[in-house]
Amino acid sequence: MKIQSMIDLGQFESCVCVRRGEPSESCADRFVLQEKGKKITLRPKQGERVKLLVLDGCIFKDTRSKCDGIFFFEKGNSTYIILVELKGGDIDHAFEQIKFARENRQIYSDLRNQLGQDRSGKVCEDTFVISNHRLDKVSHQSWKRLMEYELKRCFILRQLHHCLI
Repeated sequence: MKIQSMIDLGQFESCVCVRRGEPSESCADRFVLQEKGKKITLRPKQGERVKLLVLDGCIFKDTRSKCDGIFFFEKGNSTYIILVELKGGDIDHAFEQIKFARENRQIYSDLRNQLGQDRSGKVCEDTFVISNHRLDKVSHQSWKRLMEYELKRCFILRQLHHCLI
């Protein structure tokens, strides 16, 4: 399958997943982000395009809060920028990391703005937290208000260690 150019990430192209372990151990392949037994896969269908950018340890090497990665997904006239955090148990911390990345990481803002300028269609932002822990109802409602959009639930079963978008 030929890789179609979706967005020019300039200096950050070196952090786009190309195959298992490249450029980061977080890359299971071009479309799979993994960390400590958690995985998320976004495999494109015909006519769709996907690019996976590793944030933690590749783009961001500092100690400030950060997410694990970003999927750039294009389908028809819509483009999605999807922040991903793979988390073992502290789901509250995962949402804090996403919120921090969206609001305080200039690189994220720059990528989002560039994506909007490069596309004529709709650009949507979304986030996924992948965990094997459940979010209680009170926390769910409080994060829903704080993040200002609907939280999606993705429960990981013992034998299913990834979430397919």
